Amino acid sequence: MVIENRVFARRLAAAAAGAPIEGAPESVVNLRFYLLPGNEASRALLSWPALQAGVQFSLDQGVTWQSFSATLGNKDAPASWIPVPGKVICAGDPDGTLGPFPPHNRATLYLRVLPPAEAAPSGLYTFSIGLDFDVI
Repeated sequence: MVIENRVFARRLAAAAAGAPIEGAPESVVNLRFYLLPGNEASRALLSWPALQAGVQFSLDQGVTWQSFSATLGNKDAPASWIPVPGKVICAGDPDGTLGPFPPHNRATLYLRVLPPAEAAPSGLYTFSIGLDFDVI
């Protein structure tokens, strides 16, 4: 999954809202992400970590993995949202900050779905990743 700083889209949105678009290019700060289950069946994704499974993410190019859960990356609990570390943007960058110019305008996260080893209910499990950030 790649998160990009889309300055042009934000400038159009700012212009539509009547906000100023003059001055220095914007940066995204306080960038955090969380799991957005897409349907009722996908809520099971949040219970899978207890079964050593789930929707997992890696912030170190797949060396280690963590599962989204009720206490980590849960859309209903903002305190559990995961800050994007600077190391997934560019070495030495501050945590949670995307700058306006390459290579500081892209964060790379790895995602995988690891189903439980035991039979799980069948169905379509949809999800997406939500982002929360401020623009300066």
